[in-house]
Amino acid sequence: MDGVHAGRTALVTGAARGIGLSIARALAQGGARVALVDRLPADEPAATLPGSRAFSCDLADPDAIATLLDEVAAWGRCDMLVHAAGLFPTTPADTLTLDAWRRVFAVNLDAAMLLAQGLAPAMRSGGWGRMVMISSGTIGVPRREVAAYVASKMGLIGLTRALASDLGADGITANAVAPGFVSTEGTREKFDRIDALASSIAACQSIPRLATPEEIASAVSFLCSDGAAMISGQTWMVDGGWHRL
Repeated sequence: MDGVHAGRTALVTGAARGIGLSIARALAQGGARVALVDRLPADEPAATLPGSRAFSCDLADPDAIATLLDEVAAWGRCDMLVHAAGLFPTTPADTLTLDAWRRVFAVNLDAAMLLAQGLAPAMRSGGWGRMVMISSGTIGVPRREVAAYVASKMGLIGLTRALASDLGADGITANAVAPGFVSTEGTREKFDRIDALASSIAACQSIPRLATPEEIASAVSFLCSDGAAMISGQTWMVDGGWHRL
């Protein structure tokens, strides 16, 4: 994949660690310079990616997103958007507060729309753009106590299809990638007995092992390439056959 993204600039959210960081690394390996966006510090990983830079942003705050877009525009035009950031609270649906629901949607879905709106004009003027939204395999096999998460990740797929429809004539594609269960820093912090959980999920897949963050990043990297110019409005399940559609 070396050179496939040469001369391009990408904005990747949730890029301080986990899947987001793997995506940033894959795009940088392909020659892109990357804006690593996260509320957590991302300066250290950004320093290892040539020409890249870390940007701090609370994606639940529209004003912070507006500031981020101004800062990134001053740094250079972005050709690629990958929204990998996401909140994953576990609360029963019948006790979930409206404030908690809205915060999940603010980060997982609203931020994706605001970033797409902010970056689309420059992509349109250049006649080329790639948008990839990271959804989730839980959209098809939802777990308990993740109502806001699953609803927001389903919303990302609807947003992806709308963006593909509205921007396709301008040379901009929009797709979603829905990973299966991936062992990352975030999931290891979130779940007790993660090895048993991972094993039970892997046993349901046609490929009986978990995907790595790098394998998710590989799919995203392809969707951001010239080779994916005729792929838009799609949802790629990168889950080892957890879903057999």
